[in-house]
Amino acid sequence: MTGTGPMHRPSITLHKAAFLCVLLLAGSAAGQSPDAGNAGVPGEPDYSVRYDVLISGGTIVDGTGAPSYRADVLIEGDGIAYVGQLDGSRVQADQLLDATGRVVTPGFIDTHAHGDPLISGLQESFVLQGVTTKVVGQDGRTPGFHMDIRAGYRLSMDEWRKSMASPDPASEHPRSLLEWSLKVEQAGVAPNIAALVGIGSLRWMTGVGTRPVPTPEQLAMMIEVLEAEMQAGAFGISSGLEYVPERYSHTDELVAMAKVVGARDGVVMSHMRTEDAGAILGAIDELIAQGRHARVNASHIKIVGGLTWQEGVEVVDRIRDARAEGVDITADVYPYVAGMADMALVYPSWAKQRSEFEAAAENDRPRLEQALFDRVMSRHGPERILIVSGEFSGKTLAEAAEALALPFVDVLIDVFGFGGPGAAHFTQSRETHDVFIVADHIAIGTDGSPSTRHPRSYGTYPKVIEEYVVNDARMSLEKAVHKMTGLPARITGLRDRGTVEAGKKADLVIFAPENVRARATWTHYDLPPEGFDFVLVNGRVAVRHGVLSEQPHGKVLRKGVN
Repeated sequence: MTGTGPMHRPSITLHKAAFLCVLLLAGSAAGQSPDAGNAGVPGEPDYSVRYDVLISGGTIVDGTGAPSYRADVLIEGDGIAYVGQLDGSRVQADQLLDATGRVVTPGFIDTHAHGDPLISGLQESFVLQGVTTKVVGQDGRTPGFHMDIRAGYRLSMDEWRKSMASPDPASEHPRSLLEWSLKVEQAGVAPNIAALVGIGSLRWMTGVGTRPVPTPEQLAMMIEVLEAEMQAGAFGISSGLEYVPERYSHTDELVAMAKVVGARDGVVMSHMRTEDAGAILGAIDELIAQGRHARVNASHIKIVGGLTWQEGVEVVDRIRDARAEGVDITADVYPYVAGMADMALVYPSWAKQRSEFEAAAENDRPRLEQALFDRVMSRHGPERILIVSGEFSGKTLAEAAEALALPFVDVLIDVFGFGGPGAAHFTQSRETHDVFIVADHIAIGTDGSPSTRHPRSYGTYPKVIEEYVVNDARMSLEKAVHKMTGLPARITGLRDRGTVEAGKKADLVIFAPENVRARATWTHYDLPPEGFDFVLVNGRVAVRHGVLSEQPHGKVLRKGVN
């Protein structure tokens, strides 16, 4: 990792200066090219029209991975009207944004995000780091559905059908994804929202629950819901195969859902069955089986317990080989070597539910203790689990055990009990993880939310720019931006976003790469980044020099509808 001590600072400063020089030279050279100067629209713009926004003097990094070039941008309404060289004296615009010395990129698209605007507000943690569209409904959970038995409310098929026939945004509990979308539109949201149907939610509402195999009638109902919600604008389906209830799903069920999604040109986004070293390739193969029927994406890809770069290369090679066979498989990744979950993440498969865990603690304690010990040690030990909530927040599991004078397995069982506190699980090595960060066909995503106590929630995109582009030069700015924009747009199926070109929606970010800095830490996860001068959502300025607009400009995007 890049050093932060005094001896390291001069080299970083020089590196940033060199990076800026190269970027400006590249932009100037490209700007002298007739083609680059008119990249957005052939010929001149209509100078008789008064535009809403003129972005002048910037270097365009267009999201395709192509070399950057110098150009101006005109915005009319929520769309990009022109990209190219302009005669500034002839342009009429209500607002001028000076991008001199800065790059203009598409807004970042987060393929794996959490946070319900009806619960956690405008979603400012995303827009402040340049995210203009987030994809929700992850890990098998349809947004807005109250599927948890403990919540005292569970959606029925009858209620869902009534909602689809006559959606009511005033309903206390959203009874369908469509109804949830209308409620969010009414409430307002800062970034755009694209939503998925969760297979876990389908299992709960159709009565499958934790049964391994749905009956033919239940499977038909799952398909009915999925087809109708996709027709109403859902972008695909998600699964969380390490979580209840879809951890009980067989591959045949997943393939059946993938066929429905593929028929409507949707995407399957999967938190795979395992991310463990030595087992992840089998999980990739299960995703590939679904990918023979629809686009598939491995969420927050990582190797838990991985130690070497070769392990990462094996996974990337498996994805590459499947793509060569015609399977449209991709992945997304966040730039941190720790995930976030409660302590149930280290429970054995036979003790994932409260009743199972408590029964094992009472009747099969030695077996449970051994399973917990083995699992934690395979993930680099209790020293690599940082507690982030509750009484022991800020301590590792090892430190909590030492303070209590107890073995860590006893802390997990007796002190924390089922679920336990939230924790950062430092299960990955930087060497392995970096393979995914720079690999082709792997997008950048946060797996964050406004309330997730993980620096990825506020720091994912600035961290990639700061560390992997500017400081360490692991990849070009053009490639990094493609992994944040054009690639996730293609993965998700967003045809009108993800690139800077005329006719696309005006979701844009303006910044000087050498000024971008991720400030979020494990103890202060909600520190916003520095360096993003402007973020535009649907043609409106949503962030100006780090300050969020009071007026939300996001929309709920509905595939094939708006």
